[in-house]
Amino acid sequence: MPMNNRILRPLARPLLLDAVPGAAAAYSLRQLSNAYTGPVVTVRRSSDNAEADFKASEIDDGTLAAFCGAGDGLVKTWHDQSGNGNDASQATAGYQPKIVSSGSLVLQEGRPAIDFDGVDDALVSGYSIDLTSKKKMTVASALTYSTGVTNCISLARASFADYQRGASIAVFPSSAYSEIVLGNGSAFYAQYRIAVPSTGQLMWSTIVSAPDAIVRSGFNGAVEDVPLANATGGSSVSTWLALNTGLHALAIGARLLPSLAQFSDMHYQELILYTEDMSEQLQRIEGDLAWYY
Repeated sequence: MPMNNRILRPLARPLLLDAVPGAAAAYSLRQLSNAYTGPVVTVRRSSDNAEADFKASEIDDGTLAAFCGAGDGLVKTWHDQSGNGNDASQATAGYQPKIVSSGSLVLQEGRPAIDFDGVDDALVSGYSIDLTSKKKMTVASALTYSTGVTNCISLARASFADYQRGASIAVFPSSAYSEIVLGNGSAFYAQYRIAVPSTGQLMWSTIVSAPDAIVRSGFNGAVEDVPLANATGGSSVSTWLALNTGLHALAIGARLLPSLAQFSDMHYQELILYTEDMSEQLQRIEGDLAWYY
């Protein structure tokens, strides 16, 4: 029987965004989709301020560290692998987080990480993320928490007058709680609180759905309903974004756009944002993060 002369190639293993597509923005130091072939970071080296793009494989194989030499490598852009172009960038050199420190790749549990200094480091996307049409979001992240430091991300509108029309997720160790704050205008917000996590490398996932009046959050797979703790103007998740029709920016490592504050002092390795309630897929998302990290 004659055989087909085609060369058989093994299929690529499905990556996270192949298995769970539809992310609005996706940042990682590993490749998240077989369809994505671009860089994961743009890095500026401290010795001469030269900049270059790096794929995940070039971080792992030493190419990035070789480019930085004995100095530091600072992340200018963390590229969005979702295909939506929501890259998170920092044009101001002094506010860029490290990925190489004194010639050594920043690592957390043996995997590459981005080190935010807790003083002024932040990476911010353009105002291009639509939270308002569905009023839902799911955020899944891999990060490292240490006692006495703050971790935070923020989604907010461009106008300072309505910067609280968005959402922020943060750990406040001095206050002994973590929180999800949902804004409904500059004078209206709803605050949902959960306990501060244990220290070390963590998965942190949060789900918000205004139509279903749901806020869920938790660490390392223990995602639970979170009760309303504090509010102004009668605001709650059910009224989240009720006054808002615009697009949002995402700040990684800081809160309160456009005037950034409350900076994170920790390592980030991955952050994925869906503008959907991904409850049914969350176990699969977190399982992939747990497997890799």
